[in-house]
Amino acid sequence: MSTDAATVPDRLRHAGLRATRPRVTVLSWLDGHGGHHPADRVVEHTELSRATVYHVLGQLSAAGLVLTAEPTAGPVLYETAADPHHHFVCRSCGRIIDVACLTDETPCLHAEVAGAVIEQADVTLRGLCTDCR
Repeated sequence: MSTDAATVPDRLRHAGLRATRPRVTVLSWLDGHGGHHPADRVVEHTELSRATVYHVLGQLSAAGLVLTAEPTAGPVLYETAADPHHHFVCRSCGRIIDVACLTDETPCLHAEVAGAVIEQADVTLRGLCTDCR
C-alpha cells in the first residue's frame, strides 16, 4: 500500500495526470488492497471495463504511480508502493516478496547504455522461498 499522505487526486495531479474517475478508482483500489494484483482482479472489483482498467494501469505505470511485477509467464501484476523495489519470486509456490533497492533513487541499478537515458530498472530474483526450501 502507498504510504504517501497525499490524497489520490493530489497524487495524480502531482504526477501530471488529471484526477478522472477511472484513475481515482483504480489507484484507490490498489492502495486499499496492497500486494500484487493482475489487471483482471481490478476489473472484477470495480465497475470499470477491462479496456479502461488496462488503459489506466498503463497511464499510472508510466507516471510512476504503480509498479509492475512479471513473476512468470502469467499476467503482469500491479501494485502501489512508496519506494521503488524489486521482486523475488518463489519458483515452487509463486510467492512474491518485495526486495528493497540498494539505493534510494530510480533506477536503483546503474548501467551504461551508449547514448541512452535509463529511467527504470526491473529486477526479478527467482529461487525458493524459506517455506519451500
